This record gives sequence, C-alpha cells and structure tokens, in this order.
Amino acid sequence: MTIKSIGATGRDYATVALWEAASPANLVTAVDTWEGEMYNDAEIVTSTVTAITGITTDATHNVQLRCATGQSFKDTAGVALDYNTTNGVAMRCTADNVICLDVHAKFTTINGIQFKHSGTGYARIALYCASTGSGDGEGAVISQCIMRGGGNAPDRAAVQFSGELNQKLTNCLIIGNDAAAHGLYLGTATANAITITACTIVKDTTTSATGSIGVTVNYGAGTHIIKGCAVFGFATNFGSTYAAASGRNGTDAGSAPGSNNVVSLTYANQFMATTNDFRLKAGNGLEALSAQYTETGDVDIKGQTRGATPDIGAWEVVSASTVDPRILTGSATIFGLPGLYLK
Repeated sequence: MTIKSIGATGRDYATVALWEAASPANLVTAVDTWEGEMYNDAEIVTSTVTAITGITTDATHNVQLRCATGQSFKDTAGVALDYNTTNGVAMRCTADNVICLDVHAKFTTINGIQFKHSGTGYARIALYCASTGSGDGEGAVISQCIMRGGGNAPDRAAVQFSGELNQKLTNCLIIGNDAAAHGLYLGTATANAITITACTIVKDTTTSATGSIGVTVNYGAGTHIIKGCAVFGFATNFGSTYAAASGRNGTDAGSAPGSNNVVSLTYANQFMATTNDFRLKAGNGLEALSAQYTETGDVDIKGQTRGATPDIGAWEVVSASTVDPRILTGSATIFGLPGLYLK
C-alpha cells in the first residue's frame, strides 16, 4: 500500500486533487492501493471540481481517502454533529454548479470526512458518486461522513449516486443547507441497487423547506434499499419507491419505505437542534428501533458501539456504562463521578 498525507502544513500534498493526480494510473498492475490520509491543518476550499477518476482498480487494489489518526470529527469529543471545520478534516466548494468531490474510480472508499457546498446556484453537490455508463463508481463505499449541500431540482441534491453495482452509503449525515435544498438523489440502472444504511438525512430549518426532497430516485425505482435511516424536515421526505428489503426508517412524514418504520414524529423532538446539531436528544422517538446491519460494522457515525437493538439514523445514544473513555469530558456528575459528561 502507498499512504500519502494531505493537508496544508508539511504534508505530501496540499489538496485532494493533487494527491489524486499523483496516483498510478493502474493500481491493479501496480499491485497497490492509493491511500490518502487527510490532516485538519485548515479547511480545504475549492472553486473547481475535485474528481477521483481515470484510475484502474479492483476490490483489493483501490483508492482510499480518510483522515489521519486524530484528525476527523470522529475524534472530537462532546461537540455538535454538523459540518464544523474546527472538529476535523473539512472540504468545501464555493462555486455554483461545481461538485465538491466527484467519485468515479471503482471500489473507492471515503471515510470520516466533512464535505460542504456553500454555493447558491442550481447544483450544490457536496459528494457525487458518478457513472458514465462504463461501470464508474462500482463498489464505492461512503461511510461516516458529514455532507452539506443541495440543489433546486430533484437531480441536484447534497449527495448524488448515479453509479453502478454494489454502491453503499452508511452511517452518514446529509444536510440540505438552504432553501429548496434536497438531500439524497439515487439514479442508476434498475439492476444496480444502491444500499443506504443507518444515515440521517435532514433539512436545516433555518431556511424554507418548500420544494425540497429528502431522498429521491430517478432511475431504478423499487430496487434501491434504504434501511435504518432518519429522514426529516423536507417538503417531501421520500420521493419514489424502494426495494422490499427497506425498512426500520424514522421520519416526520406519514409513511416510509419498507416495514417496521416509525412515522409522523415531530422533527424538533428528535435532535439536539434542527439547524446545527443532529445528535439524538433525550426522549427521541428513534432510539432502539433499528436492527443490526452488516454495513455498519456495529458502530455509528462517530465510531461509538451500537446497541443490540440500534437507534435509527447515524447517531447512537450511548449509555454511561458503555461510553468510550476518550469522549468523557466536562463538569457534570454522572453516577457520582465528577468531571464527566457524555458527548
């Protein structure tokens, strides 16, 4: 494997684009993986698309982009769950109709990174897992990421999957971040189902939800799987039909795909804040109502261990008896132990 650092201070590459450009064109013949470890030296801001493309890969010789140890929002204790540059590696695009990160190479994995599109135009896509009809994006896995963005047409959302076989989106937070901003768009051939597991997909309530769609399907209606997900705050939360394997979703809408769903919940009662903190709050209606799914590896968006009956969405409420000691800080008292509180 080849591991290269990405960041602003003394790293191998200053940007993801420079790191991607340096990859061998064929990782299969090179018998290598091209791995990027990002550092939270500064927010990476771009006005041009950053693409992972043109690299020949297979399931074991592939592209991996993640944070270095201690550099992700996953490593920051006791903070709101939202895009926040101080919490960990963050990448933002400012130009309208330009994608922040565009994933084409097969079997690419992205983990633990924050993405945001802060433009105001037609397309404000934080992450795009794409296809040109030749198998691009096959086997891509996006996990434990925070993504803010949107768009003002059903095929322009914060996150868009238009790829091929075996794509997965797991344990992610997706936020529609301004008026009419959509959440997640799925579009691919009928046989190439995309699996969405244990994600939280929400509309930031600082702006109007009018015209916004939480999850929508352009191609492959009835084949994509969405399970264990929390979808809240959009004018229309689910914009199409999904596979029968879907279910155990939670929403403020009157229905959700699949079976064993929890519906008609009050958005404001589920999260710490519906603008900038999407951790579950006390008394929520999503706790211990999901199921164990192999895609999550039994952890949540922050790496916290999920319970035997997990919570719906990306965030798991962790009891004081099982919390990771790394995230115990503060001045509250729990079970007689001063100086500790849960994140």
